[in-house]
Amino acid sequence: MSCDDLKWRKSSYSDLSDNDCVEICVDGAAILIRDSKNPAGPVLRVNAEVWSTFIDAVRRGRLRPPAQDPGDGRRGAATGNRSDDRKPAN
Repeated sequence: MSCDDLKWRKSSYSDLSDNDCVEICVDGAAILIRDSKNPAGPVLRVNAEVWSTFIDAVRRGRLRPPAQDPGDGRRGAATGNRSDDRKPAN
């Protein structure tokens, strides 16, 4: 079955005009995840147990966005930058 044949859904936290969201689809025992801005792009596949653990952690507040990096405006964890990786300025 191709991804086009599956029923995808957006997060209930996403408003209708915002495409900055992920979509999920249940395909048997797997959960498929894709970027709503790029539905023809890559799809992440996880098993239902992994997805359930992730959702539980989000609901319990165990996952927090990374701290904002004041240097370049991008989030540190998303770019792979960590403060201990940076070299001191000369």
